[in-house]
Amino acid sequence: MDPIETQVAVVGAGAAGLYAALCAAREGARVALVSATPLAGSSSWWAQGGLAAAMADDDSPA
Repeated sequence: MDPIETQVAVVGAGAAGLYAALCAAREGARVALVSATPLAGSSSWWAQGGLAAAMADDDSPA
């Protein structure tokens, strides 16, 4: 395999990795996304809408 040249390397293709890659690409960076599994095999994919996030100061992160 030939080496590739990139400005940003994102490891992991779950929700956070995909979002990081998207944001970097939108800013004009050359992005390489590396995943150990196919995109449909990530934990975020299997969560199927079961993701939760602390959105306000009074939300618990856990």
